[in-house]
Amino acid sequence: MSVPDRFHISWQNDIASYTIASDVAAETAYPLTNMQNANANEFTVIDMSADSAVVFTGSSATLRTATCFSIHNHTMPSDNTARLELFDGESQTGTTVYDSTTTSIAHTRPWGSIIAGINPLGGYFEATSNMKTHFSLWFESVEYKSFRITISAPTSTDDLLRIDKLWLGFAFCPRYGPEFNHQSTQVEPSEHDRKPGGGMETVEDYSYREMSFEFAGVENSERHVLRSILDEAKKGGDLLITNDPNDVKSQNYEMTSIFRRTTNNSFSAAKFNWNNFGLAVEEN
Repeated sequence: MSVPDRFHISWQNDIASYTIASDVAAETAYPLTNMQNANANEFTVIDMSADSAVVFTGSSATLRTATCFSIHNHTMPSDNTARLELFDGESQTGTTVYDSTTTSIAHTRPWGSIIAGINPLGGYFEATSNMKTHFSLWFESVEYKSFRITISAPTSTDDLLRIDKLWLGFAFCPRYGPEFNHQSTQVEPSEHDRKPGGGMETVEDYSYREMSFEFAGVENSERHVLRSILDEAKKGGDLLITNDPNDVKSQNYEMTSIFRRTTNNSFSAAKFNWNNFGLAVEEN
């Protein structure tokens, strides 16, 4: 399935409303519900020391629509895989309307990384990055009632699989993407302290993603949709955003994640049926 190579935004996480089951029990203090809520760094933790894979399932009595799936802020190394299956019947029955097949969760480094001291071609960003790990799938719209998520975790850190957030929902893609001034920032809140002897001491902190977009020439019909999305999500609502869902290397890793809006829901009408607006988001 193919999707447009441009901005996609998802604002409703269906996972939050499911009762999720797993074939490997989560740790009591870190239950499955942790990966359903919007709070950052509240992990679901599963002991994988006796298992090589875990399967999550959920079912709904009504049809839902999906175009995107994400495993956000996880501890899986590059040799782990994920598979999403969606079914039009309850309890994983009926027709399979989407099957990602077994897919690597890692983002490969681009060609330009073949230099001394840097992971070569075939290496992965996740191994050395200071940003939150993020895996996502983007696909054409399907209607489903139940899902099955299979995650292989043969070498999860300390045999513990940690997942901060799961996301499954519908994403809107405007006819045209951001026209100019798209900015991606890796914010690193680490702080330096200059010592009396002249050296530096650094208090390290994890990085997080920020992005800003400038849209020009948005038609009235799409302005209504975008304004409604931002209004419904509010500033405190999570947004799963990618600038190019088909990029599998640096842009996808750097510019795809779960964010929250930091700007107002503001549009300006440049002329009839022509609207401009800016959007800035910060990773959650």
